[in-house]
Amino acid sequence: MKAVKVENDGSIKLPKEMLRVFPTSTELAVRTEADTIVLKRLQPLKPSQIAERVQVKEPPLKDIASEVHRMRREARLQWNPLLRGSQARFQYRGITIDFLLPRDPHDQEVFRRRQRKRVEGKYYWRIPQLGN
Repeated sequence: MKAVKVENDGSIKLPKEMLRVFPTSTELAVRTEADTIVLKRLQPLKPSQIAERVQVKEPPLKDIASEVHRMRREARLQWNPLLRGSQARFQYRGITIDFLLPRDPHDQEVFRRRQRKRVEGKYYWRIPQLGN
């Protein structure tokens, strides 16, 4: 965490390492949560912009994968903000796994319809579509 100062004109100078994430031409949405200021990029980065952010030496594949997953997660929550805080998505051996928390009576009913399935010797819960 870095300390910054609010200038007389209301501007804030971001630390240099943050300018790699938010270049000077980036449009940001601003909101407050109690005594915290939250900045959110309005437009997702282009792949070429991500490449510019990467350091000169070749990053490990793990870092690239985590950056891609972070961007996908941001995009998914941007298009469906109601899932924020109630869904976590994971990839395992080519299978997408969503973990969900019930939010309302409809969700609670869906969870009552869950079925236990055995896959490769392990049991998992799944929620079938109505009529199946």
